[in-house]
Order: sequence, then C-alpha cells, then structure tokens
Amino acid sequence: MTTSTVTTDPDLGLPEPRAAAGTGRRTRGAIPPVGVILASLVVLLLVAWAIAPGVFAHGDPRMADLTSVLQPPSAHHWLGTDRLGRDVLTRVIHGARYSLLIALCAVVISAVVGTLLGVLAGTLGKVVDELLSRVFDLVSAFPAVLLALLVVALAGSGTLNISIAIGIAGVPKFARVVRAETRLVRNADYVRQGVLYGATRGRTFVRHLLPNVLTSIPVLATIDIGTTLMAVSALSFLGLGPQPPLPEWGLMLSEARDGLRIAWWPGVFPGLAIAVTVIAFTVVGRYWQRRFEGRFA
Repeated sequence: MTTSTVTTDPDLGLPEPRAAAGTGRRTRGAIPPVGVILASLVVLLLVAWAIAPGVFAHGDPRMADLTSVLQPPSAHHWLGTDRLGRDVLTRVIHGARYSLLIALCAVVISAVVGTLLGVLAGTLGKVVDELLSRVFDLVSAFPAVLLALLVVALAGSGTLNISIAIGIAGVPKFARVVRAETRLVRNADYVRQGVLYGATRGRTFVRHLLPNVLTSIPVLATIDIGTTLMAVSALSFLGLGPQPPLPEWGLMLSEARDGLRIAWWPGVFPGLAIAVTVIAFTVVGRYWQRRFEGRFA
C-alpha cells in the first residue's frame, strides 16, 4: 500500500500535494532571471567588441581630426568627439580590446598562480600550509591597487607590467578557495578509501583532487574580471598602463578629466563603459556561483 505525503497551504489551510524533492528549486533555476540574461548579452557584446572592433566601429580610433574638436553627441558622432576630434564611440568600442585583455591577463595570472599555491598549501602538510597562509594574509593586507602600484614602481609601467601587478594582487583570492577545496577533497571518504585500496598519490590527485578543485575556478574568475577591470582602469588613469594614443578606457578618462566643464562626453562614456562592464561580469559571475553552490532561486 502506498501513501502520499501532503502539506498544508498556509493561506487556505487546505492540503496540497508535495512536489518531489528539489523539483521546485530546479524549475526556478532552469531559466535565468531577466537581469542575468541582459548582463550575459552585454558580456557577449563586449567580447565581440574586443575580438572584432572594426565590425562595430569604422575608422582609426587614434587618428586626430582637428576640424571636429569637442563636438557634442549628434547623428554623425553618436557619442561626440574628444579634444583631438576623435570619435568617442569608436574609441570606446576599440578600448574594450585593451581594457578587457589586460583584465583577462591579470585574472589568468591570479588563477594559475593561486591554484598552484592553493594546491601546495592543501597537500604538503601543516608547515607549508601555515607558511603559505601567512603569505596570503600579508598580500591581502594591502589593497589591490596599492600593491599593484608597488609592483609597477619596481618593474615599471606598461600594459604587461600592470597585468602582472594586478595578477599578483589577486593571487590570495584564488589560493584560499583552492586550498579549502583541496583540504575538503583530500579528507573525503572516497579519497581515503581509494588510498587504502592501493591508489597512488598521482592517480588520486589526477582523478579526484584536481577535477574537484578546478570546478570553482571559472566561476571565481568571471566574478573577478569586474574588480580587476576597475584596478586596471585606475592604474591607466594614473598613466601607468597603455600610453596615448591607445583608446583604453582608464586612459580616456584621464585625458578627459581636465575638460569636463567644457565637454562632459569624452569622460562620461568611457566611465559608463567601465561601470556597465563591471556590473555585467559581476551579475553573471554571481549567478553561476549560486548555480554552482546549488542555490538556484
């Protein structure tokens, strides 16, 4: 004889069938919210700008036109022109390549180095774990931009150097996550049973430890692109990143800051591009983080 389990509707006081475990949560999480869809479309558009900016904006973003200096937004120049007569929309679109590429390189450096150190901290014993943990605490004690400024001061300015500097500043975030995941998987029952039945350390690491540890890295990297982009723009604004006439967003802000009272558009639109990009990547990353953790609502 089978029995059905019922629950009570809190509003009407009537019994209603209980759905199968997890069914409601999975149904709500099957379709992303509208905000996540819009953010994903923005991310795709930004990636398209970075890959093929010439498809969306014709003309050379570095070419000056002194006959069109500081023209306001119009049908001919949708976002206006800057102090050298260059089209702001064209420079914003082409600037996505430089800003996103620097941020992506920095995140890759953070992820690779952080993953390596996190795995070492989680597998090589208490002494190494304690030593690396103190190093992570020391690096995390400095704000990312301040630490990047220190590295740039030692290594010099430039696109590659600020990628390395910001990448080093982001290492502890990845290292701590990987260390925690490594310790959790290493102490799992199925891993201990595998070792007990003769599985070698190398086989255990490749088959069980590494796949489980690496699953969280793409999600964390997606979230980190937004904060990394802000650090990249801050250093470029200070003149430590790409140099003129390259159309990098932080550099465009720096070039426009002295003329905001005369013409607001050369500075507002690059700043808006930075803000929208940070929000879009953060929203998408947070959504996939919730999916990864099983919180679908």
